[in-house]
Amino acid sequence: MKLLFWLLALAAAAVAVVILGRVDAGYALFVYPPWRVEMSMLLFIFAGLVAFLLLHAALRLLSHALSLPAYVRVFRARRKRERAHAALAAALQAYYEGRYARAEKEAAEAFEGGQASGVLLDAGRCADRAQER
Repeated sequence: MKLLFWLLALAAAAVAVVILGRVDAGYALFVYPPWRVEMSMLLFIFAGLVAFLLLHAALRLLSHALSLPAYVRVFRARRKRERAHAALAAALQAYYEGRYARAEKEAAEAFEGGQASGVLLDAGRCADRAQER
């Protein structure tokens, strides 16, 4: 339904442009010696609109390109945090399954990733259960 309204608006805009093009009798004249450029007012308006849209797109592209390092930094930090959280969950699961060596390995990985809450306690219990004090 939304697409239908957009198509209707586009058709109405096209009809308005055609009607404006028939009525338009104005010209834009640019003089820079020794050159002289004369164009219809409708072409001048369209050229100005296209130039504005291109400039806007170029500035948005530049803005996104300059903000890309910060976006990548946030993405990597979030991915590291998610991996550390998954390693902590895997360490707890391995501990409750009785696989203490794997639990200790996963706990060490979670600790390196910044998930320190409960990791030292978990690693100590694993080492104690595995009789490796």
